[in-house]
Amino acid sequence: MVAALAVLAYVWLRVVLHLRVIWTVDEQYAYGWAVPFLCALLFWRRWFDRAPSPVQSSEFKVQGSKFVPWTWCLAVLLLIAFLLTRLVEEANPDWRLVSWALALEVTGLTLVFVALSGGMRALKHFAFPILFFLVAVPWPTPIEQPLIQLLTRGIVALTVELLNGLGFPALTHGNLIETAGGFVDVDEACSGIRSLQAALMLALFFGEWRRLNGMRRVTLLGVSFALACVFNLARTVTLALVATKQGSAAVARWHDPAGVTILLGCFCGVWAAATWLARGQRLGDTETGRQREASGLQVSWSPSLPLLLAALLLAGEIAIRLWYASAPRLVTPEWHAEFPRGESGFKTLELPPAAREILRYDEGESASWRNADGTRWQMIYLRWEPGRTATTLARNHTPEICLPAAGKNLRDISDVPSVQAAGLQLPFRCYTTEQGGRPLFVFYSLWEDGAAEQRNVTELLTRRVRFEAVRERRRNPGQRVLQIGLWGARDAAHAEELLRAELPKLISAKAETLKN
Repeated sequence: MVAALAVLAYVWLRVVLHLRVIWTVDEQYAYGWAVPFLCALLFWRRWFDRAPSPVQSSEFKVQGSKFVPWTWCLAVLLLIAFLLTRLVEEANPDWRLVSWALALEVTGLTLVFVALSGGMRALKHFAFPILFFLVAVPWPTPIEQPLIQLLTRGIVALTVELLNGLGFPALTHGNLIETAGGFVDVDEACSGIRSLQAALMLALFFGEWRRLNGMRRVTLLGVSFALACVFNLARTVTLALVATKQGSAAVARWHDPAGVTILLGCFCGVWAAATWLARGQRLGDTETGRQREASGLQVSWSPSLPLLLAALLLAGEIAIRLWYASAPRLVTPEWHAEFPRGESGFKTLELPPAAREILRYDEGESASWRNADGTRWQMIYLRWEPGRTATTLARNHTPEICLPAAGKNLRDISDVPSVQAAGLQLPFRCYTTEQGGRPLFVFYSLWEDGAAEQRNVTELLTRRVRFEAVRERRRNPGQRVLQIGLWGARDAAHAEELLRAELPKLISAKAETLKN
């Protein structure tokens, strides 16, 4: 039993340590910190609802079931899969596929131990508190980003319609709402995704706490979705009215209080809906009314099997650490951005406090200037020191996300062959948009310390690139982002030509040996 609990405790600790990064750096998933405690609370309640345990048996069986050997094979396979995922996770802590794989493997392993302890009835009885942990795992990007954009556009359109109907003129500019007093930025938080995810989590929790039946739980999920949308629309309309009457500067003072208010409103609304649904449910439909059907827990496995899993886990973790500890020392250039302070109209730009809070970079600078040919430039340079969160933070906000959030419509995205500067080959991606009726070209480059080759595909983060990081034994590398905006170019080809001429003046580099 000690060996079995040690294995479970370690794998749960590993998945929580992995997810804590996203829970910390992304406010959208800050509610994840509460989920492990809520899981423990639900499990504790289920524990006291269990039926008395049958007489324990020292034989290798669970209530005479013949599935035990196959179940132990499944436990071994899940543990091997966990170790392989851990190998990939060390080099790719920001990969959401890895987050889901770890969470599914750990919850699956826990369910196997429960099945071995009490059979299928115990498995059914304790499954929900264990699987509830999955609500803390970040949604896959192919699902999350389109949903954010859909919610954002819907909130913006509905807000503008309501404002115009109330007699307050308003216009849409991408994700921006223009009012008589200024602009309101409908960002990811305002899109409703944060309140939606928290509301769905609360609906699942209260549905289990109130022991609602299946149909009532589905109804509660629908109510939580509706509440999140309504409260978030009310928040955005309120901020737009504040901007109309008091100006854009006043929006910042109301932004966070309004966000807290809708979360509290969702909490109270979901709780009230769950209470009302529970009153309309007959006692016989509840889990409490059926609790005697659930089997209690018993330990009826061979003691050598948990010890085998513990030994496998220990050997796997040692092998993973040795693999990355044996990474060769790489010679990679150490470079920095050199801002042209002598150029005409050079002006240092303060990075917004919100950007600092979200990106948490270690070094950051922004400035704008004009060249003699009349072109206008703006450059942002950000750097993250090597660490567990560097990769996640650097890749969290790319121009595909930030430009539409700033009200820009992307007309084209193209790759730029590596641009040479100070002996470096920097890959760029060009984003073509408009500002004030004139074309705006944004060049974006993400640089990863220690990478054998810098290329645009690194920014795309394909599976091949992910596994190359494992093969090259790169983990927790430092990150740099260089983003350059250009006004005054005729087209993308002309903008690229100007970038190639300007970039050598903006980069300073020296060779330096870095340990991965």
